[in-house]
Amino acid sequence: MKKTLTIVACTMLLFLSSSYGQKGRFGFQAGGTISWIKGGGYPDSKIDFTGGILYDLAVTNSFIIQPQLNFISNGGESDYYDSRLNLGYVEMPVNFYFRQKAANGFFIGGGPYVGFAVSGKIESSLGDYEIQFGNENTDDYHRVDFGINLVSGYLLSNGLQFAVNYSAGFTNISPVDYIPVDGTNPYTRNIGLRIGYLLK
Repeated sequence: MKKTLTIVACTMLLFLSSSYGQKGRFGFQAGGTISWIKGGGYPDSKIDFTGGILYDLAVTNSFIIQPQLNFISNGGESDYYDSRLNLGYVEMPVNFYFRQKAANGFFIGGGPYVGFAVSGKIESSLGDYEIQFGNENTDDYHRVDFGINLVSGYLLSNGLQFAVNYSAGFTNISPVDYIPVDGTNPYTRNIGLRIGYLLK
């Protein structure tokens, strides 16, 4: 896990160093999420939080590349023993935006993301259970999740950024062929509302 996070951090540093001389700004963001699991027994949504850092790089006056490094809580809920699945990820999306102006305005876009699970727990009426991550049939969930992120929002001239996103995981996060609860493979889904600030 430490090796994987190191690779992610180095990738981000290489990107930032290669963009030296371009017009870019660091920033941070935080907000709330509504997440659920498509398949796998946790179809009901849960409300949680997200937060992280970003780098806003204006390639042209209207084309923006914005890599991010976030913590996000995915998962879902189920009526089965009143259970709640909490999956904490360190997530790195790389979004590509079209914005009215480089410094401010409405934007829309998206891009791929990779997430690495760093924590996991099932809370239910029977008690709590710590998730085991790995690739064996005896493990509960895979640690790595790949997907796509769709984003729209508005950046004010003072640096405040408001954004809403929809993320869909493409990775079957179960190391076994099915989840016994409903017999379907689980995929992460979430909708987020974030407020950020870009430094000048």
